[in-house]
Amino acid sequence: LIKSTTKVTLEKRAPKVIAFCPVLNGYLYTATVIGEPYEKLVHIDHSGKVLWEKSYPDSVDTFGMFSEREAIAMSVTAGQIDVIDLLEHTVRSYPHQYA
Repeated sequence: LIKSTTKVTLEKRAPKVIAFCPVLNGYLYTATVIGEPYEKLVHIDHSGKVLWEKSYPDSVDTFGMFSEREAIAMSVTAGQIDVIDLLEHTVRSYPHQYA
């Protein structure tokens, strides 16, 4: 059962938030972009201010925490896995083909 809730107002309007989770220094979410064939992975602080974002040409199939300060995002269509440092906002990309 959820014992508490938190309200977050996003700095930038997102037409459809696909996934949302708490992470170090705020939240991480994926969202669609109106009129564009891509999705964004966005790191925001607790007040909703955008700290970092990256566009993906098709979609982010899944994302989650890799370690306390690193998130991992996977795109099957791009054949890519990204490891994002949530403090430095750097991305390490690795090619990956799914069987």
